[in-house]
Amino acid sequence: KIINRYKFSWINAMRTYTKNCRYKSKTFCGAQEKPMTKEAFFAATRSFIHANLMLKSFNKTETDIPITDFNNYFSTAQGAYLLLWYALLFNVIAFLKNQRALPKSIEDDVDKVYEGLQQCRHAVFHIPPTFFDEKFMILAKPKAFKIIQKIHFSLSEFFDTELQKYGNETSLSWRLPKPSGIS
Repeated sequence: KIINRYKFSWINAMRTYTKNCRYKSKTFCGAQEKPMTKEAFFAATRSFIHANLMLKSFNKTETDIPITDFNNYFSTAQGAYLLLWYALLFNVIAFLKNQRALPKSIEDDVDKVYEGLQQCRHAVFHIPPTFFDEKFMILAKPKAFKIIQKIHFSLSEFFDTELQKYGNETSLSWRLPKPSGIS
């Protein structure tokens, strides 16, 4: 009875926390009022570099299986790299949003794919209760891919610019060339 009572109170506490933490008007519960610290910026940069490495690996792999064939595509190396790229990129976006440091130029694009990226991140790092989810399906659309690619390259420019402010001379070594058609 003691364990059950403890478990029940913990679940209620989590429900209350989750209900109170829904973000309102493009900001998160607990968003920082102060500017992002140098340490936090470098931590975000490291996470972005990891996402960038997954994008590089995705670009190097090929498959004949179309992305719309979920059962098979996400079992390929390219499908796995795509999911990892999206999941890691979501972590960076969520962190920057929480720090109120997300570049304004990509806020509208982020709003379009945020929920899908979040679902992807959860599906990659946690086993989902169902195989298919409509929110996750948005990522299979070519338009979403272009938006996410645009966000990625905008963040690449953001991190590069910020790194130069800190005097980091090696910042350009991890950047990918921008694909044609991305403004």
